[in-house]
Amino acid sequence: MCEKDEAATNIQREEATALKTSCENDLNKVLPLLAEAAQALEKIKPEDITTMKSFVTPPPVLDDVMKGVILTLGLEKEVKWKPKEPGSMEKV
Repeated sequence: MCEKDEAATNIQREEATALKTSCENDLNKVLPLLAEAAQALEKIKPEDITTMKSFVTPPPVLDDVMKGVILTLGLEKEVKWKPKEPGSMEKV
């Protein structure tokens, strides 16, 4: 009986080790990107936000980034935008 439990435990240990290795590999790929993103955030100035808000139709890349931010923050159902005046947007 103990030998069967040991064999089952060994299989679970091997699966857990493989999962841990896979997760560590994925994490090692993402950490440099996270550090790069953090550095980029430090470079954003208030004028940059004002410029972003001034677009009636944002460039596609900015639109994609902002959609990503909204999804990351879990706000996709809460954020709706409408024109306030030409060249600016106001959160509804």
